[in-house]
Amino acid sequence: MRAKAVVPVACVLLLAPASCGSRTGIGSPSLEVQAVDIALVSACARLVACSALQHYASVSQCVWGNVSPQQPERIVTSEFGRSTSTTCLNGARADCAAVRRCETGLVGACTTNAPRGSCSSSLVLECTNGMEYAEDCSVGGTTWGEDPGGTCVVGVDGTAECGFGACPGGGPNGYCDRNTMVRCENGIVQRETCGVGVCALGSDGLPECVGTGALCAQSHCDGNTYVDCTAGRESRIPCGDGPIPAVCGSDCYANPPSNPPCAPDAACIPSPRLSCDPLVHVDACAGTRLLYCDGTERTVDCAALGFGTCVGTPSGAVCR
Repeated sequence: MRAKAVVPVACVLLLAPASCGSRTGIGSPSLEVQAVDIALVSACARLVACSALQHYASVSQCVWGNVSPQQPERIVTSEFGRSTSTTCLNGARADCAAVRRCETGLVGACTTNAPRGSCSSSLVLECTNGMEYAEDCSVGGTTWGEDPGGTCVVGVDGTAECGFGACPGGGPNGYCDRNTMVRCENGIVQRETCGVGVCALGSDGLPECVGTGALCAQSHCDGNTYVDCTAGRESRIPCGDGPIPAVCGSDCYANPPSNPPCAPDAACIPSPRLSCDPLVHVDACAGTRLLYCDGTERTVDCAALGFGTCVGTPSGAVCR
């Protein structure tokens, strides 16, 4: 589990233009920020240009939402936590059909309906309503937390799923392997390493990720530390330790309370001392280059990514 990061609707649709570009603290010098890995930026540019799910309004938002040390090789592609690998996205170049296949797992048309799926090496293949989808278990599951290194396994009910082999007969339904939860589900071994907190057995005897601190009821800020309430126990995450310097505050700052309604919640949000704020930055074009923000305004060349140029949109800019 990662420190919470808000991904708002495009700033240009919600706020006056003067409030959208940056959120630099008055009288405060801007922080020095090391550039984010270009592989992540390139993958974000491809995803935003071609996305079928439209999870991010800009390359800047995509970069902020994915600078996690927990799964640096993957990008979240939907609000439901689906993710895909940066290697797959960057291997697609400017082929939007290939980018969308990375994003959704869509392979193409199929004729034999097989909603329970089948195995092909590390791939889970599923044919539903005439369309085939694939999930590569070796790079981790499509939702956050599922460990990489798995393979395709057929469960006791005949459904193909990602896992780490068949459950041993008569073995426990779950246990902790250091900080990794190991469970037996549908006859398949599942592994999920705790990103926040530690693995411990719950009251039901099954492993879960729990905080190591005091009892708590909800997540909150303690100075510049985000206190995550995991299974009723606190886990403390210093917001300033991330790749893009952050502070702990309300995750509603980028959205006016009335549009859309927002219940304030604690989160690690970009530091006000950054020269630009990736959550509200309006990406722009400079020739073939797209101007984005990772705490500092930088550019990525759309032409070098295989696209023709950078194109302005009502909400910013994209590669086309």
